[in-house]
Amino acid sequence: MNNTVLNKLTPIALAITVMTVSTPSRAELAERTGFSGAITVHAGYGSSDSQMNPTDDNQVTNSLDGKGKKESGAVFFPIFRFNYTLASNQTQFYIGASENKVVEGDFKTEFGVVQDFGSFGIVTVGYAPFTPFAKDETWSDPFVTDAKRQKTDQDTQAFRLRVDELAGLPFSVEYGYGQREVDKERSGQALGLTAAERARLNRDGDFHGLTLESVLPVGPDVVFLPSFQYIRGDMEGEAYSFDSYEFGGTVMGSFLDVHSVSATVSAGSRDYDASHPVFGKKREDKMYGIFATYSYDRPFGWSDTAFISTAGYSSTTSNIKFYESQEYMVSVGMAYTF
Repeated sequence: MNNTVLNKLTPIALAITVMTVSTPSRAELAERTGFSGAITVHAGYGSSDSQMNPTDDNQVTNSLDGKGKKESGAVFFPIFRFNYTLASNQTQFYIGASENKVVEGDFKTEFGVVQDFGSFGIVTVGYAPFTPFAKDETWSDPFVTDAKRQKTDQDTQAFRLRVDELAGLPFSVEYGYGQREVDKERSGQALGLTAAERARLNRDGDFHGLTLESVLPVGPDVVFLPSFQYIRGDMEGEAYSFDSYEFGGTVMGSFLDVHSVSATVSAGSRDYDASHPVFGKKREDKMYGIFATYSYDRPFGWSDTAFISTAGYSSTTSNIKFYESQEYMVSVGMAYTF
């Protein structure tokens, strides 16, 4: 199956996998200086019915008035993050899975640096570059009917600047910037749209994102993490330019020293700038998601390991049925930290 579902759920699995090695804390950036990291391998099952899934089974659509074909299948994905912390324990370099959400859930490998600036906060600067060996795909012209749609590569890169524990408070702020380039952008060509109409469907462009988060203790081993994210999609095509607003809340807890659980609920909306030349109206989306994770530390008495399970569901409703979708995935995996 296509990696759309995987891309949406990867940050959740990542959060559990690397929580102990990548989350900055006031006391220290790492438990020890030098090299540290985490590697996990997940296997699972997922399903998606998005028209934008560039898979062979979804290559032909008979109508633009509904979702794509429902596809289900097994998924397998490794996740890694490696850190190197200087002797001062104030500076840490890293490479691995990105938690940046600016580029619409795209899974990228990121490298960057974390610096503890004392009372100001802990600053992270990260960059996820173009990666020719890990290209994502999309339809060159999504609006072809009763014939095979052709795939094309789309490249993304992203930069983020984050401050945790800002001014000593349990508050984080992050700015992200991303770029997307579709290799062979031919949206609307099969419908015989004019050059001006096709220009409004150009998916190349920039993303600007602002995320606000907080950590609120609600019990001895339980925290609540409310969040708000705003994304501005400044695309070359006005019909694809948008403003997105999303609210989320996560509850995380641990018990009996070896069990950790988390549950996340999110809801948001995305409003587009201009009328869609194919459907004759401005696109308006509503997004909903629910995710849960469970981690069991040191299974079978194995030190530095954890059993991890994840489950997630996301739904997009739209005033244009072509863009509606439902996706879910469940997975189990093993993590090793060092």
